[in-house]
Amino acid sequence: MACAIQDVVRVCVHLASALSLWKVRESEAEAILALSEAEIIPKEFGEKIKGMPAFRNRIVHDYLPNEFDAVKLFESLQNLDDFKTFSIYILDWLFKSE
Repeated sequence: MACAIQDVVRVCVHLASALSLWKVRESEAEAILALSEAEIIPKEFGEKIKGMPAFRNRIVHDYLPNEFDAVKLFESLQNLDDFKTFSIYILDWLFKSE
C-alpha cells in the first residue's frame, strides 16, 4: 500500500513540477491538488486522495497507534479503486496531450 501511494505521489510531484503547477517543497498533497486545479484529475477526486501522502507516512513511520493503522490499512486494502481511477485519469490526460 505504501509503495502504491508513493507511486501516485511521484507522478503528481513530477507532473506538477514539470508543468510548473506548484513550488518545489510544497507538501505532496499540494502536488495532488495542483493536478486537480489544472484539470488533469477531477477536483473532487483530488480532494479525495490528497490525504494519501499523510496516510503513507503513518504506515511507514508508525505515527499513530498500531491498532488504528492496522484497521485503517485493512479497510484500505479492501478497495484499491482509487489507484485504478488515478491511473485512468493520468493515462487519459497523457493521450489527450499528444
